Amino acid sequence: MHENRLLAIAASGQRVGFVFLQDQEVVFWQVSRKAGSSPKKACAVLKQIMANLNPALVLVQSADGLKGKKRKQVLNRIARAASDTPCLVQRGCLQRTHANKYAAAAALADRHPALAPHCPPARQTKDSGEPHTIVLFTALGLADQYLNEGNPVLRAAAAMG
Repeated sequence: MHENRLLAIAASGQRVGFVFLQDQEVVFWQVSRKAGSSPKKACAVLKQIMANLNPALVLVQSADGLKGKKRKQVLNRIARAASDTPCLVQRGCLQRTHANKYAAAAALADRHPALAPHCPPARQTKDSGEPHTIVLFTALGLADQYLNEGNPVLRAAAAMG
């Protein structure tokens, strides 16, 4: 049996979320302020995570249509750095499937109980800050979308292990 090893990466504000799935189960997750602070530091964090986890596929959130110059730079640099490794690297845009990201996070938490304790409640007002763990669910949503919603090329690549 082939082992699926997928590392999904997303950025939000000053944070980068990393979620690693093995056989479609979440086995590692991290929110990094360091990685969100600069493209150079993002690469250092990525290098360490990839050395520890050895993913077959790295799925990086596409910077297209996102706000924030630094956020785009971080994601683009992560994708380039991952491309310098032997694993397959793909960029992806998360498709909206729920009323908001908090409803999407709750649905993902139901399917992936390891992250359920980190599922953020919806913001009470627009002025309140976004919970730092929401970026984990963006990354998990990317992985879930590509593994479960009809992308046979990426599923096959992840299964090659």
